[in-house]
Parts: sequence; C-alpha cells; structure tokens
Amino acid sequence: MPFLWKILRHLSQEKLVRSFKGVRGGYELARPAERITLGQVLAVTPDSGLATSCVLGLSQCDDKNPCPLHDRWKKVRGAIDEMMQGTTLAGLGPHGPKGQPKANAGAPRRDYPSVNEALFAPSRHKGLCDPRP
Repeated sequence: MPFLWKILRHLSQEKLVRSFKGVRGGYELARPAERITLGQVLAVTPDSGLATSCVLGLSQCDDKNPCPLHDRWKKVRGAIDEMMQGTTLAGLGPHGPKGQPKANAGAPRRDYPSVNEALFAPSRHKGLCDPRP
C-alpha cells in the first residue's frame, strides 16, 4: 500500500479525516480544522523517535541514566509537545488580525483539489501521478 494511503487510513481510523469513494472521491477533514491539533495528527502517524529517543542517539538514556543533554532535551521535547497540542490545523492557514482564523475558516473549501484530484486529475489540476506529459 502506498505510503500516503497508509497515513490517510490511520487518520481515517482515528476519525480525523473521512474518505469518499468514486470518481469525485477523496478525503476531507472529519471535523472543523479548529478542533484538530497537530498533536492529534502526529499521534497517529509513524513515530520518528523524536519524542522518545536520546538526542545524542544513545540507547541507554533515561531519567536514571541520562546523557549530558538529557534534562535540556526533555524540556525541549515537552515544549514541542505543548506547542503541537496547542496548535490546530486552522492555526496553520491564513489568519486575520492577531492570529484569529478568518470568519469562514470552518466552511468547506473547493478552490483546491482533493487528494485524489491532486494525484490523478486529468483536468485543470495536473495530477502528480498522471503519466501523460
């Protein structure tokens, strides 16, 4: 199964996206972007090890046997986790004054292609996987 579809399947199982079958099918967010945090998305994607591994790559690094950077790295990881839990998908898009989402931020948009259209579209959105020149 292609890499992107594996990720989308995990996101779908966790009710972060929903899929639609058929010619006009694709994926969309299962709830408003204001209610999905980056932490929720990262929790269902394959772990890079950043959240749990030693910054120096040591296999024996924990609170009992810390590496020289363990305590500082633990604080950095905590700050990253806090930022991911406090940042919504809406917070990544275009903003109004003082970081507030636009009034219509939760409304469905169709001025961009769906995942399937972006990959395979024969129309105005040149598909990334389209074998035609």
